[in-house]
Amino acid sequence: MKTMKKINKFIYLETSKIKHICNIFYDFNNPNCQIKDGNWDIENIGAHIPSTGTKIEDSIIYSSIKDIFINNKKWSETSLYNFIKNGIESGNFKWNCDTIESLEKREEYLKRLYLSIKENGLLENQDDISNIFKMNPDQIENDDLMVALDRNGNPLFVQNGSHRLSICKILGIKKIPVKVYVRHTEWEKTRDYIFNECNKFWVGKTYQQIPHPDFDEIETIWSDNRYELFKSNTDSKVGDSILDIGSLFGYICYRSELDGYNATACEIDENYLNIMYRLHKGYNMKYKIISSSFLDLEIIEYDVIIALNILHHFLKRSYEFNKLEKFLEKCKFNEMFVQFHEQGEAQMIGSYKDFSPEEFSDFIMKKTNKKNCLLIGEEMNRKIYKIY
Repeated sequence: MKTMKKINKFIYLETSKIKHICNIFYDFNNPNCQIKDGNWDIENIGAHIPSTGTKIEDSIIYSSIKDIFINNKKWSETSLYNFIKNGIESGNFKWNCDTIESLEKREEYLKRLYLSIKENGLLENQDDISNIFKMNPDQIENDDLMVALDRNGNPLFVQNGSHRLSICKILGIKKIPVKVYVRHTEWEKTRDYIFNECNKFWVGKTYQQIPHPDFDEIETIWSDNRYELFKSNTDSKVGDSILDIGSLFGYICYRSELDGYNATACEIDENYLNIMYRLHKGYNMKYKIISSSFLDLEIIEYDVIIALNILHHFLKRSYEFNKLEKFLEKCKFNEMFVQFHEQGEAQMIGSYKDFSPEEFSDFIMKKTNKKNCLLIGEEMNRKIYKIY
């Protein structure tokens, strides 16, 4: 069944990926997501007032909230206080502050908002804040934090929810719900292309999760549990190197980079590579992409090698099996995480070899001179091992 693409939706973004402010303001009279062409995503980035630059961290909202909660400054000593005060005096009111008394009361709101986000995270429906604060809804910003997705899919902050975003960044909250308010026409074309490819390859699903939050409505064949099994069983540490063999769209490298690893994706299929490159750029990722067969790599030295549902393809013909042997013999790694096929699958009929998972893991251990093998999980009758 074909997956229907959503236009209006919340997505969960890595807070660190929301870096820059764009010159778009949320229009309460036009709340639905818009598809916009043009250069709005590359021109006048950072025209937000108050702001001294294009980055969230450059705004006086961010610096003032940091001054209050990290640097222990008084509310009246912050740049934001003085900015609002000047607005009151000139008749240019901000955030419902039209008197000095309401400006003084705003400190209480900011402290409650900070505590709420610290204890509960950022709420997807900000209407709930009035209940938490026991305040009149007119006294709070009860709308949602908004982003625009540029021509590559990178999130830009729409000027709505500055205080909440600043607090989330200061608190180090990893992921937050945001509402997509604008998408660039070129990014929407990319979304159409990827949706169509998934419909063509897997009848409306995707093999594994797509490494960009704007595709979260597509059902996956293989769950995220496989990466979580790696995370809960690895002895590796932040900064270690990871090679993901048969990376498809790059999801394993996407996750491992977000967790601080130095990741490399290895993929040879041009259809998958085309999508991987687009998504790599679209979420501003840094992991390396090797667009050739892992069997042809001259040097294979990584702290971790991940090979999920890939190695059995090289048991089918003798010459491929020989290349797999040579690959394993020159591999240098601390840990390898492997998901094996189920012996006797239809695709393996007539294969040169059809190892059981236990035989396959023994074969890898022998060729790589590793002494330990641990069954760490199973999904859809395919076992996952750690070899170390």
